[in-house]
Formats: sequence, structure tokens, C-alpha cells
Amino acid sequence: MSIGITYQGKLPALSGFKHADKITHAIYGGVITAGSAFIAYKLGLNPATSALAVSAVIATAKEYYDKNYRNKAFDNVDLLATMVPSLLYFIVKLF
Repeated sequence: MSIGITYQGKLPALSGFKHADKITHAIYGGVITAGSAFIAYKLGLNPATSALAVSAVIATAKEYYDKNYRNKAFDNVDLLATMVPSLLYFIVKLF
């Protein structure tokens, strides 16, 4: 098994193993979570809630874009994979 990096559009994605697409979504979800939590913190907002909301909006928009402009199916598992980092962050900050 060889792990590679491909481009599916403008951003790099992992390839070469079974769930590479889902791992790629989770990585980008982590970047979204970190960035939005940082910005929310600086603005005095709740970072965990803001990260979850921003992650949900971006993941949904990406799947909508795939469905309507890239002729791919709306994939709920991709949506969830993108949101996993923000969900985990939200749960950790909840307790």
C-alpha cells in the first residue's frame, strides 16, 4: 500500500488506501475547527460552539457544491467526517 497525494480540484487530498477520502475530510475539518475556534476566541465568542457551527456550514456547502456542480452524490459520511473534529472539540469543552 502506498499513500499518495492527489489533487481533486484545487486542494490536495490523500489517496492510495481505503478511507483516504474520509481522512482527508477529517483533516480539513480539523483545520476549519482550529481556525474558526481561534477567530471566535479572539472575538469573545464561544470557540467550541462557533467551531461546530462553522464546520457544519462549510461541510454542508461543500457537499452541496459536489452534488450540484461536480455531479457527485451528496455524501452524508463525508459531511460527518468533516465535522468530527469540531464535534470532538465541542464534547471535550462541554465537560
